[in-house]
Amino acid sequence: PYGHLSDAYQADDWFPEYYCRTLGMLFERFEDLEPYFKQRRNGGIGAFTPDNVPIFDHVADNAFVIADSNHGFKMI
Repeated sequence: PYGHLSDAYQADDWFPEYYCRTLGMLFERFEDLEPYFKQRRNGGIGAFTPDNVPIFDHVADNAFVIADSNHGFKMI
């Protein structure tokens, strides 16, 4: 199985602490974020269209999330 059904595609146990502390160090507004962080299973499978537009996750039978090249900053 792929995506959220497979343990191979999930973040490691240390990820929430690492992510929250890093955000807090870089952006003051995110300090002490860890108590509010919700750990959940995510898809995590990415693909590209032939013209290099990234398609990141399945939303519904007829819809996908499409993100541009600087999607990481926008997700924060």
